[in-house]
Amino acid sequence: MKAVVEGYFVVLDEDMVAARLLMTGVPRISAFHLQQAAEKLVKAILSAENIHTGAGHNIGQLVALLPDGHEWKADLMGLDYLSQFATAFRYPSESGRVKPAPDQARLDEFARLITALADDARPWCDERDA
Repeated sequence: MKAVVEGYFVVLDEDMVAARLLMTGVPRISAFHLQQAAEKLVKAILSAENIHTGAGHNIGQLVALLPDGHEWKADLMGLDYLSQFATAFRYPSESGRVKPAPDQARLDEFARLITALADDARPWCDERDA
Protein backbone atom coordinates (compact mmCIF):
# COMPACT_ATOMS: atom_id res chain seq x y z
CA MET A 1 0.00 0.00 0.00
CA LYS A 2 1.25 3.50 -0.81
CA ALA A 3 2.55 5.36 2.23
CA VAL A 4 0.00 8.17 1.83
CA VAL A 5 -2.87 5.69 1.60
CA GLU A 6 -1.62 3.86 4.67
CA GLY A 7 -1.34 7.21 6.45
CA TYR A 8 -4.97 8.01 5.66
CA PHE A 9 -6.03 4.73 7.28
CA VAL A 10 -3.94 5.48 10.39
CA VAL A 11 -5.62 8.84 10.97
CA LEU A 12 -9.02 7.45 9.94
CA ASP A 13 -8.71 4.90 12.76
CA GLU A 14 -7.83 7.67 15.21
CA ASP A 15 -10.85 9.72 14.15
CA MET A 16 -13.07 6.67 14.63
CA VAL A 17 -11.73 6.15 18.17
CA ALA A 18 -12.41 9.81 18.97
CA ALA A 19 -15.89 9.66 17.40
CA ARG A 20 -16.88 6.65 19.49
CA LEU A 21 -15.49 8.12 22.71
CA LEU A 22 -17.37 11.39 22.21
CA MET A 23 -20.63 9.99 20.83
CA THR A 24 -22.68 10.02 24.02
CA GLY A 25 -21.25 13.10 25.74
CA VAL A 26 -20.35 15.44 22.88
CA PRO A 27 -22.26 14.26 19.79
CA ARG A 28 -21.51 17.38 17.72
CA ILE A 29 -17.77 16.79 18.04
CA SER A 30 -18.29 13.07 17.46
CA ALA A 31 -20.02 13.94 14.18
CA PHE A 32 -17.02 16.08 13.21
CA HIS A 33 -14.69 13.09 13.76
CA LEU A 34 -17.02 10.84 11.75
CA GLN A 35 -16.87 13.38 8.92
CA GLN A 36 -13.10 13.44 9.18
CA ALA A 37 -12.91 9.63 9.10
CA ALA A 38 -15.19 9.50 6.06
CA GLU A 39 -13.13 12.18 4.32
CA LYS A 40 -9.93 10.23 4.97
CA LEU A 41 -11.51 7.05 3.63
CA VAL A 42 -12.47 8.83 0.41
CA LYS A 43 -9.03 10.40 0.12
CA ALA A 44 -7.36 7.00 0.67
CA ILE A 45 -9.34 5.51 -2.22
CA LEU A 46 -8.68 8.53 -4.44
CA SER A 47 -4.97 8.34 -3.62
CA ALA A 48 -4.92 4.62 -4.41
CA GLU A 49 -6.35 5.58 -7.80
CA ASN A 50 -3.70 8.31 -8.24
CA ILE A 51 -6.34 11.05 -8.14
CA HIS A 52 -5.14 14.27 -6.48
CA THR A 53 -7.57 15.30 -3.74
CA GLY A 54 -6.54 18.79 -2.68
CA ALA A 55 -7.53 20.15 0.70
CA GLY A 56 -11.33 20.05 0.34
CA HIS A 57 -13.62 18.65 3.01
CA ASN A 58 -16.83 18.13 1.02
CA ILE A 59 -17.23 14.38 0.67
CA GLY A 60 -19.60 14.60 -2.29
CA GLN A 61 -17.20 16.79 -4.24
CA LEU A 62 -14.32 14.46 -3.47
CA VAL A 63 -16.28 11.35 -4.47
CA ALA A 64 -17.26 13.10 -7.72
CA LEU A 65 -13.57 12.92 -8.69
CA LEU A 66 -14.00 9.17 -9.18
CA PRO A 67 -15.03 8.19 -12.70
CA ASP A 68 -18.67 7.26 -13.32
CA GLY A 69 -19.25 3.58 -12.64
CA HIS A 70 -16.30 3.29 -10.22
CA GLU A 71 -16.94 0.43 -7.83
CA TRP A 72 -16.63 2.67 -4.74
CA LYS A 73 -18.50 5.73 -5.98
CA ALA A 74 -22.04 4.89 -4.83
CA ASP A 75 -21.01 3.61 -1.40
CA LEU A 76 -18.80 6.61 -0.72
CA MET A 77 -21.46 9.07 -1.90
CA GLY A 78 -23.62 7.67 0.90
CA LEU A 79 -21.24 9.40 3.33
CA ASP A 80 -21.87 12.88 1.88
CA TYR A 81 -24.43 13.64 4.62
CA LEU A 82 -21.45 13.95 6.95
CA SER A 83 -19.95 16.85 4.96
CA GLN A 84 -22.02 19.35 6.91
CA PHE A 85 -20.21 18.38 10.10
CA ALA A 86 -16.84 19.59 8.81
CA THR A 87 -17.71 23.19 9.65
CA ALA A 88 -21.39 24.13 9.88
CA PHE A 89 -22.04 22.24 13.10
CA ARG A 90 -18.84 23.38 14.77
CA TYR A 91 -19.50 27.12 14.61
CA PRO A 92 -22.46 29.31 15.56
CA SER A 93 -24.29 31.20 12.83
CA GLU A 94 -23.96 34.99 12.55
CA SER A 95 -26.98 35.25 14.87
CA GLY A 96 -25.32 32.97 17.43
CA ARG A 97 -27.51 29.97 16.71
CA VAL A 98 -25.85 26.62 17.24
CA LYS A 99 -27.35 23.79 15.22
CA PRO A 100 -28.65 20.87 17.26
CA ALA A 101 -26.38 17.84 17.33
CA PRO A 102 -27.40 14.72 15.40
CA ASP A 103 -28.95 11.93 17.42
CA GLN A 104 -26.85 9.05 18.63
CA ALA A 105 -28.65 6.46 16.48
CA ARG A 106 -27.63 8.37 13.34
CA LEU A 107 -24.04 8.67 14.58
CA ASP A 108 -23.95 4.93 15.37
CA GLU A 109 -25.25 4.16 11.87
CA PHE A 110 -22.48 6.19 10.23
CA ALA A 111 -19.82 4.77 12.54
CA ARG A 112 -20.79 1.24 11.49
CA LEU A 113 -20.91 2.21 7.82
CA ILE A 114 -17.49 3.89 7.85
CA THR A 115 -15.98 0.95 9.70
CA ALA A 116 -17.43 -1.57 7.23
CA LEU A 117 -16.32 0.44 4.20
CA ALA A 118 -12.84 0.97 5.64
CA ASP A 119 -12.52 -2.76 6.37
CA ASP A 120 -13.31 -3.49 2.72
CA ALA A 121 -11.20 -0.63 1.37
CA ARG A 122 -7.95 -1.60 3.07
CA PRO A 123 -7.36 -4.80 1.08
CA TRP A 124 -8.72 -3.13 -2.06
CA CYS A 125 -6.14 -0.34 -1.71
CA ASP A 126 -3.45 -2.93 -1.04
CA GLU A 127 -4.31 -4.71 -4.29
CA ARG A 128 -4.11 -1.44 -6.24
CA ASP A 129 -0.49 -1.03 -5.19
CA ALA A 130 0.51 -4.65 -5.83
